[in-house]
Amino acid sequence: EVGAALEPGVRDLWTFTTTGNRHASLFLRPDDAPLDLTLTLLDPNRQMIAQVENGYAGMTEVLTDLLLTQPGVYIIEVSDFAHHAGRYTLSLSLSDQPQYAGGGPIAFGQALQNQLPANSLHNWAFSGAAGQLLSIVVEPGAPTFDAILELYAPDGRQLIALDEGFSGDPEVLSGFALPAAGEYVILVRSFSPQGGPYTLSLAESDQRVANFYD
Repeated sequence: EVGAALEPGVRDLWTFTTTGNRHASLFLRPDDAPLDLTLTLLDPNRQMIAQVENGYAGMTEVLTDLLLTQPGVYIIEVSDFAHHAGRYTLSLSLSDQPQYAGGGPIAFGQALQNQLPANSLHNWAFSGAAGQLLSIVVEPGAPTFDAILELYAPDGRQLIALDEGFSGDPEVLSGFALPAAGEYVILVRSFSPQGGPYTLSLAESDQRVANFYD
């Protein structure tokens, strides 16, 4: 984990070396609220293999379980969407096996990118308070992926089931009030047997979310 200050209009570059066939997970958190960060990953051939810029200013960008097949030096590029300055924290973990194969934790203010395998589902857990308003967005990363979004209460009761659009369309829950305090689960699955890439965002309710997707 590293912390740094981003200068106006500048892109920071961080490098790491790894052997082939390892899974990388990256977390890029703005320490100054105005930052709207973008995380880009380049392979040893300097080709872009991932880019994450899914949230509004102040949101943490997350990339989970990306399989790095090539050995060598990778480059992480950190920039700001509006070329603002500010401090941020970047963390990297490498593993031989996926760390988030079935899901994992998610926090308010995070936008994470993952790959749903065929015939599977992901469970993402977070803690909420009674009456807290939230927005959840599942955005497919491929036009053939028809995502389904479900929300479960701490007692296991299903609160929401969304499959509103066609393949490739986002599923959006905005301004939903949590009925009780406790740990909630966001379930992401596919309408068809095949999976696909997607981005999941969790935020305190903000009318901008509904307006943007409308």
